[in-house]
Amino acid sequence: MVKHIHPLLIFFSFTLNLISQEAKISTKFSQDGNLYQTSTKASQTIAEFKENEKCIVTGYLGNYTYKIKYKDLVGFVKDQDLFVNEQMMDLYFDHEEKERDKAIQERKQKQEKADTILIQAAEEKKLIEQQRIDSMAKIENEAKSKLLEIKQNDSIAKVKEEQKIERIAQRKKDSINQAIKEQNRILAEKQKNDSITKAEDAAKKQLKIQKRNDSITQAKENQKKALEQLKKRNDSVVKVKAQQKIEDERKKNDSLTKVKEDKKKVLKELRKRNDSVAKVKAQQKIEDLRKKNDSLTKVKEDKKKVLKELRKRNDSVAKGKEQQKTEAKRKKNDSLTQIKEDKKKALKELKKRNYSIAKAKAQEKALEEKRKKNTISQTKEEQSNRIIEKRRYDSIIKVRELETKQLIELRRQNDSIARIIEKERKELEALRNRTAIAKEANTSNSKEEENKKATLLERIKYRDSCHYQINEYDRFYNITTIRTEPYTLNKNLTVELYKQGRKTNVFFNLSEDLGCATYLPNQRSSVKITLENNRIVNFYHSWDIECGELFLFKARLSSININILKKSPIKSIVIHGTQGYKEINFIEYKEFFIDKLKCIE
Repeated sequence: MVKHIHPLLIFFSFTLNLISQEAKISTKFSQDGNLYQTSTKASQTIAEFKENEKCIVTGYLGNYTYKIKYKDLVGFVKDQDLFVNEQMMDLYFDHEEKERDKAIQERKQKQEKADTILIQAAEEKKLIEQQRIDSMAKIENEAKSKLLEIKQNDSIAKVKEEQKIERIAQRKKDSINQAIKEQNRILAEKQKNDSITKAEDAAKKQLKIQKRNDSITQAKENQKKALEQLKKRNDSVVKVKAQQKIEDERKKNDSLTKVKEDKKKVLKELRKRNDSVAKVKAQQKIEDLRKKNDSLTKVKEDKKKVLKELRKRNDSVAKGKEQQKTEAKRKKNDSLTQIKEDKKKALKELKKRNYSIAKAKAQEKALEEKRKKNTISQTKEEQSNRIIEKRRYDSIIKVRELETKQLIELRRQNDSIARIIEKERKELEALRNRTAIAKEANTSNSKEEENKKATLLERIKYRDSCHYQINEYDRFYNITTIRTEPYTLNKNLTVELYKQGRKTNVFFNLSEDLGCATYLPNQRSSVKITLENNRIVNFYHSWDIECGELFLFKARLSSININILKKSPIKSIVIHGTQGYKEINFIEYKEFFIDKLKCIE
């Protein structure tokens, strides 16, 4: 037992040392943002950072908030502003583990307190019972002593007195028993009420603690599953790439090796065929000599058999020689024909192998060309990102100069939105007028106009209303969960809005295979939305890794992004996965964010 406990103590002390030490994890910012003085929402901004700038993560405080060091400053940021790596996930798990242990400890303390109260109640009950037994024994002893006194006295007076005393004792005993019964009844009633109350309180606390523990356990399991999935995905990606490279090399080597082996086999087969021809001739000669020797031996051994054999040979000498010549000729022709057929098969096989080698080389060349093109496109993308970053930096420098222009642009954007709404209203009014005119002129045309009017009214109603999959309030946790229905932006793309508590998210669902949606820093998935006012909003995947035929992208929706998206309709969307990207320039519902962001506010 001591052997098992000692390593556990060492591990526990090591874990405590690790927790107590301040972490130093290097990472980068995933987007532009602010560094806050404290972890609270209304905290003061102490610095501004840029995308891909380096920082050091020193701790995790819960509520998706990390403590970091940035340019000799110490502050707090959310996980959506950082590229989350495995070490940061370990910090998250350690924090959740500590919170779980804390909850377990609190639960244990409450349970111990409840057990202490129950023990005290049991002891009090036991004491009352003992007091009752002692009083009963005392009364019985007194009654026995009085009876002994009565027996010692033979007089009638003493008998009457004894009877009187006995009646008094009986009455006293009955009154004591009645009092004890009443006391026991009151105590039992009180204990029953107290136990019911305690049981209800304990059940409520237990249920609350159980739900919390279950949620913590579930979160832990989900995070473990996510980490395992992440490790599996990383291992699978690396393994697939390595296996693909090894497989390509192996196929190349195997094809060359196989060609060489096939050449060797063909040469070997040719040698065998040639050797078989020579061997057949040699065997024929040996067989003839063996037959002759056997015949001579048999002659010596058995004269009768030799004579008989000689007669047979003499009778069939001419025939045997002719048959022998015919057989030798036939065998020779068959062997030559077989050799020709084998040569044809070998040449055909060589042609196939040469074709496969040429095909493999062509595929390898095409793959190399594709890699070069991907490298060029990636280089172009990096250059465009650098240009965008430079533009962002220049815009920050010129922000004061452009402030007035931005205000004018915002007014124009608001005016454009108002113009769109006004245009639809004017169209509706025009439809009403046209409908009234058409009613007077032609009833058939009126039906068409009424359909258009109904369609337009339905469209306006659709834009003004909210459609929910989930819209509920959890009284136990005091959390409201909202999830809209998927709204179609394109024939292959739908968008959902999701809010739980104070956290707001946006889901993009693309019915195409772009690989996996991942939060890993080296290949983090993203969605870039360009508005008609040329403002750009970037989203980065921040949920679990999603892989499959459908590309399921989930990202945080900040208040800054919400304010930007409300200002202008959508112009285009670019979605990046691990295996490629999709650019969508035709948007059916451009005003989605303008109309539907109010549904989660």
